[in-house]
Amino acid sequence: MAQEKKTISEGEELLTAMFRLLQVVKIHQANNKLFMDNIESFRAALKRLWAKGRPAEFALYRGRFYLNDERIIYSAAMWNTVIKISEFFQERDINGLKLFPNEEVSDTTIVRLMDVLNRSKREKEPYQWLAENLIEDLAWAQVTQEKDHDSVLMASGEGGGDGPQGRQALTRTNLSPELVNQAKRAYSQALTVTRNIYSRLGEKKKIGVQKAKRAIQELIDILFEDEIVFLALSTIRDGTDALFTHSVNTAILAIGVGHRLRLSRAALEQLGLASLFHDIGMAGAPLRVANIPGRLEGKDRALAQSHVLASLYHIVRLNATFTLKLAMLNPTNEHHQGLDGSGYPRNDNPQAISLFGRILAIADQYVAMTSARPWRSEMSPFEALMVLLDKSANQLDHLLVKVFINFVGPWPVGSLLALSSRELALAKHTPPDSEEGWPLAQLLLLGEGETPTLGEVIDLGEKDASGELKRRVVNCFHPSHYGVQPVDFLLGL
Repeated sequence: MAQEKKTISEGEELLTAMFRLLQVVKIHQANNKLFMDNIESFRAALKRLWAKGRPAEFALYRGRFYLNDERIIYSAAMWNTVIKISEFFQERDINGLKLFPNEEVSDTTIVRLMDVLNRSKREKEPYQWLAENLIEDLAWAQVTQEKDHDSVLMASGEGGGDGPQGRQALTRTNLSPELVNQAKRAYSQALTVTRNIYSRLGEKKKIGVQKAKRAIQELIDILFEDEIVFLALSTIRDGTDALFTHSVNTAILAIGVGHRLRLSRAALEQLGLASLFHDIGMAGAPLRVANIPGRLEGKDRALAQSHVLASLYHIVRLNATFTLKLAMLNPTNEHHQGLDGSGYPRNDNPQAISLFGRILAIADQYVAMTSARPWRSEMSPFEALMVLLDKSANQLDHLLVKVFINFVGPWPVGSLLALSSRELALAKHTPPDSEEGWPLAQLLLLGEGETPTLGEVIDLGEKDASGELKRRVVNCFHPSHYGVQPVDFLLGL
């Protein structure tokens, strides 16, 4: 029996056809059969959409593709195409492409459109250049920027409003089991890789980066698929594997900030690897000293701080390309240095601290503050944000701290919130339309001596008829205060 062909969505079909045609235009003559086949596939995909009486509009928003305001759900086989098209859009400073119905469009015109889209990368202001060149026979195509797309999301409900795709739909009570399992595997793989790296260090064996690189790539795949699921992974805390979870969680948060800055996928991989390896020098004496209860002083403090130089030594000896090692060395050296000249190792030009170093410093400190240490208990996520804000006045990059807070939420994902209604809620995520930063939260029902159970998902920004909040946050706790592992409730792991 012949195997049944798997059907794909209209969004997948058009994305694939456009991606292939953009590549073929670069290398084949117009009379080449492959060239003609790809034009026909692209035209056919367009006609099926145009038959519905509206343009075909792609939009890239927060790492996700939408077709005519509906998010495209694509299979794992599509990830490479999606990543390449994402990079294509970002390199041209656009987030959308709208193709208006044009039944008379010729093969030559389609080829010219693809050629113009490809060539725009070389222009100083590609978006403006495209807007000026998509005229006359190419006027059926338009490009948009993110600010243009915000109104589209608001109208569709994805960005806000009371429609079926608004905040109510963003409660995310029905996560894809396949995606959740993939996220669980990605985190577990990253944790295992990190643990094995430290083990090989103890055995004085040569360390490669291929497995670590694949682990980071898997995490980035999750980010591109669903930022909410990706961020939920950063709430995992494990006292028995504190150093390893610290490295993985720092990598997750650093990558997330990089993604919000619209860094390329290659840059995200380098940032993720630097974050995963930044504390590799903690193996051995520095780790033993750092686990001493109480504040470190004198020689013990100096030994603990020596882990930065030890990390640099191990990174230099990695079995990796010179370019990758260089990308990892700077942020590793800088992640304990302040922009005011504080920290260690000493830096006589602190304003020259790299972008990766500034990002890593913020992510590293947040994870450290929200994790227990032998000499102190963990801070609540909200308290940790307040410390970061305070340090952004002189030690940390204040703009990147704002990006970080925007990523994790003013009431960070995984926070336990005590409400004025005498309820306890777990912050899930902050939708993009939340003007005051109020998150959606999962009520937790606490029975005496029992594990918390799930209640309903609520909107903490919801107001009563008088315009007052229905529920006010009166306190914020670290989830360990109630023995809660947030990811168990956020993803059902």
